[in-house]
Amino acid sequence: MNILIYLLFSITLFFAQNDTITVSGNDLNIRYLRNVKSQYVSYYKKNTDSSPEKITLINFDVQLKTLFSRRVIEINQQWNMDTLIHKATSVLDQSDFSTLLYEYYWKRSGYSVKFDFLDKVITYDKPIPESQRLKVETEFKKSLAQNTLNWHSDIVLLPLLDFKENRVFKITFYEAGFGDAQDVIYTVIGTEELLLSSGKRVVCWLLENKEDSQSANYSRFWISKESRELMKEEDFFGRYRYKLKLLIADGN
Repeated sequence: MNILIYLLFSITLFFAQNDTITVSGNDLNIRYLRNVKSQYVSYYKKNTDSSPEKITLINFDVQLKTLFSRRVIEINQQWNMDTLIHKATSVLDQSDFSTLLYEYYWKRSGYSVKFDFLDKVITYDKPIPESQRLKVETEFKKSLAQNTLNWHSDIVLLPLLDFKENRVFKITFYEAGFGDAQDVIYTVIGTEELLLSSGKRVVCWLLENKEDSQSANYSRFWISKESRELMKEEDFFGRYRYKLKLLIADGN
C-alpha cells in the first residue's frame, strides 16, 4: 500500500511539475484587455521594516486602436518622482502581441530612442557612443529572428496568461536597448488574498519568477482573478522593490 501511495504521489508531482507552456502571443487572452488608465506607486526598501525610498508614480494608459492599418494595443507609460524620469510607448499587434514600435526616454541616459520593428530601424534623438549603438543594433537584429514579447509591457501582458495551479510559463521577453532577448520562467505558486484599505479582499493568482534555484532573488506578481489586473509586484535582489496598484488614479 505504501508503495502504491508513493507511486501515485510521484505521478501527480511529475505532471504538476511538467505543466509547462512555452508562451507565444497566441497564448495570451486578449478578451481581458480593455481601454484603461491606471496608476501604480513604486518604491524600494532595504528590508521589509525599513522606510520606502525612491517613491515613483507610474501612469499606464492602455488603448485598443488602429495604427499602421492594423488593430493594435498602444501602451503609454510615464514615471514621475519629483520630475519626469521615464516615459515609454509600446505598440503591439492585437493578432499576436508582437511589438511593432517601442519608444522610450530615460532621464538618467538623457536621450530618447525609437525601435521600429516594421521597418527594422533604430532612431536616436541625439548622438550616442558608437560602441553602444552597435551593441544595441546587434541585439535588435537578433530579436527580429525570434518570437518575442515586449518585456516593458509585462504588467499588461502577464495578467493575460492562462493561469492554473502549478503551471509553468516560459516567455521569451525582449526589452529593446537593454540586452538580448531572454527566456523567462514564471510559476503559478498558488493563490493569495490581498486586503485593500477599504476592507475588500481580492483573490489573486500568485506568479513567481526566480533567477535560479541557487539564488535568493525573485519577482512575485499578484494578479486579480476577477479583473485580471496586476495588483502588486514584489521584487527582491538584495533589497526590495514594490509596485502597488492605486485604486483611484488622478485625472479620473
